[in-house]
Amino acid sequence: MSFDTPSKVKEILLRYNMRPVHGRGQNFLVDKNVIQKIIKESNIKSTDNILEIGPGLGVLTNELSGKVKKVLAIDIDKNIINLLEQEFEWPNVSILKKDILKISNNEICKSLGSKKYKLISNLPYQITSEVIEKFLTEEPQPTEILIMIQREVGERILTRAPHANLLSLMVEFYSDPKKLFRVSKNSFYPVPKVDSVIMKFIPKEPPLKSSVIKPFWEMVRAGFRSKRKYLFSNLASYTNYSKDELSKAWDSLGWGRKIRPENLSLGDWLKLFSKIRP
Repeated sequence: MSFDTPSKVKEILLRYNMRPVHGRGQNFLVDKNVIQKIIKESNIKSTDNILEIGPGLGVLTNELSGKVKKVLAIDIDKNIINLLEQEFEWPNVSILKKDILKISNNEICKSLGSKKYKLISNLPYQITSEVIEKFLTEEPQPTEILIMIQREVGERILTRAPHANLLSLMVEFYSDPKKLFRVSKNSFYPVPKVDSVIMKFIPKEPPLKSSVIKPFWEMVRAGFRSKRKYLFSNLASYTNYSKDELSKAWDSLGWGRKIRPENLSLGDWLKLFSKIRP
């Protein structure tokens, strides 16, 4: 059975004496067209191993299971796990009750039986940024990430200077992001307050050596620490760089003192880092 209409969702939830938990982002996808578009855009093959976070009532899991080698569905809600195990018999689907932010990528690969996998998921919105960062920065990385996220977050990710943000810089540093299509809030039950977007991220080699990635991001985070201050002041206040070091870097780049962190592109941050830490 597929729970892909509001009436079917209400029926199954009533049968299991369950209610959608808002705090866990339980807005269940009930639009068959959206599910088929996700499958089409994923370009999955019969040899693929798939990680799905927050499988909900299994509508996407069910489609994936018939088209790939293996699916690992992870959810923190024991009621969801119980429902899926009772309602479906998938020979190639493993279901784990885990907090996705507390399980390592190595553990995930061990459960999948492969270090090569794709992440395809309708993410719980409350953990979107954390999940994106985890799977772009922690190895083994997915070969491809295709996720449904809140529309506003998708817009933030694609924003560039002079309105950049920490999330957009991080995503650009580690991947090539692309917006695929918009999903109406009416495609869910219960209906959320906002629309969603399907995003694809193709991980890529970072532009810095692994040994200096940590100090680079310490610098960037320090730059964004206080929104009321200019970038120069933030770095002088929250890092070990002296004002003389920063002044030399600024002068060599031809920057004024009133630049804010959101005004810099990723390339600008890399130039600044090379001046401070050659």
